[in-house]
Amino acid sequence: MMFGCAMYPVDKGFLNSVQSEISYQIDRLKSHPSVLAYSGNNENEAALAFDWYLTNGSYPLYADDYRTLYIGTVMPIVQKQDPTRPFLSSSPTNGVETKMENWLAKDPQSSFYGDVHHYNYFADGWDWQTYPSPRFASEYGYQSWPSFETVAQVSTLSDWSMFSAFADQRQHHPGGNLQLLLMISRHMTLPTNDDDKVNFANTLYVSQISQAVAIKAQTEHYRRLRDNLLNGQGHCMGALYWQLNDIWQAPTWASIEYGEKWKMLHYYAIKFNSPLLVSPFEDSAGVLRVMTVSDSTVDMTSLLLNVSVYKWNSMTPTNVISVPFDQPALNSTTLLTRPTAQLLNGLQREEAFIVATVTNDGEYLVSDNWVLLSSFQEAIGIEKATVEVTSVIALHDRLFLIDLSTDHIAPFVWVEAIGVRGYFSYNGFMMVTPTTSMFFTQWDDAVEVTADELRASLRVTSLTDIYEEPSDRTMHHHHPHKSLESILLQKGRKPMKDTTLNSL
Repeated sequence: MMFGCAMYPVDKGFLNSVQSEISYQIDRLKSHPSVLAYSGNNENEAALAFDWYLTNGSYPLYADDYRTLYIGTVMPIVQKQDPTRPFLSSSPTNGVETKMENWLAKDPQSSFYGDVHHYNYFADGWDWQTYPSPRFASEYGYQSWPSFETVAQVSTLSDWSMFSAFADQRQHHPGGNLQLLLMISRHMTLPTNDDDKVNFANTLYVSQISQAVAIKAQTEHYRRLRDNLLNGQGHCMGALYWQLNDIWQAPTWASIEYGEKWKMLHYYAIKFNSPLLVSPFEDSAGVLRVMTVSDSTVDMTSLLLNVSVYKWNSMTPTNVISVPFDQPALNSTTLLTRPTAQLLNGLQREEAFIVATVTNDGEYLVSDNWVLLSSFQEAIGIEKATVEVTSVIALHDRLFLIDLSTDHIAPFVWVEAIGVRGYFSYNGFMMVTPTTSMFFTQWDDAVEVTADELRASLRVTSLTDIYEEPSDRTMHHHHPHKSLESILLQKGRKPMKDTTLNSL
């Protein structure tokens, strides 16, 4: 429903208005198959439980008003007009447990019941172990900036800095830009190009990497839990990241930019929400585990898992383990458990990363994924990759085939069609083979282009491009980690203490 993050009145006039509005909205929405459940409000039960709005001094009054509005007024209308779907009094909430506590639980965020919302901008978002193990993850997310192409529509040269008045004005989450830089600096070197335009564009690009990988790690963790219960937590049966689309050109939690251009996160969402997901991850004991998660209602047979160890400076795997398997429907399965050190067979962690693929009958790619073993500041042997478009062929109905080549492994290859509206079949990927192919589909309402016009519009970036330095072509040696504190000092800003950061 439309109530969220506030306390509401319960006078007769307001409740009459609510009744009319709820009745209208339920009739309008109930025919949509995408509606899973109705929630009375967003985070108002949590707001009362944790005193977000200083309500503890008059808690009995606010609690009675809460029950009058959501339980006494909204719930009966929803249940009468659409009995086919469950009604949740709030989100997050503890469901039946919340009802037993007279509709206001002491801890609506409990992982043992109902659903949770989870945001923590100061933990390592790429580490799955920082996340809860809930029954349902109904809201979570991280910010990123939109692409430079999108931001450039509403900005000028003087705006192209994360510390500009423009960047502050566009950022509506308190401390959001500093949180973004902190997230980036955990795993990647913050860009420091002397050209302000290039540096700003590079920063926007790595912000999208940071967001995409964090939500990938979190969503895969939730999906792996569907058949797993540990100490009463788990059996997670749903994950909804916040949010889908933007309403302006600004840093937000969205996966689609204003103007419908997909961020890297949206391409990742296709993979981490795929009907069959292969998900490699490392546990706290240094053991690599590879799971498959199926949301398909039918069994899958004759599948093959390949787990490959790659050195950053070679496109030939140093170790490959193959596991034939059949995948049960609606199931999460552990296919491989192996100490990471054993897989590396003498390699340093910083030299390598791991790729997992699932193929059907050994040929058709069903799912692919990767797991990193170090931050990119610590990575050894990454070489400057030259990723090029080798051909663009028009197929039919605004569909194009694009071929790419590379001379070295290229992390987070990002392809853009500047000025051409549409989307790629995948993007933001680890390129571990000399060649690959992808599709590009123009939006139906976009001005049609030829293959030559599309090729002229294409721009390809990988993580190695933004750190290029001719004197040394390995990220590990010529790019020492530049701390957030040093960046702030360089820009004339006083670094924030941890206590200040944690209060944002």
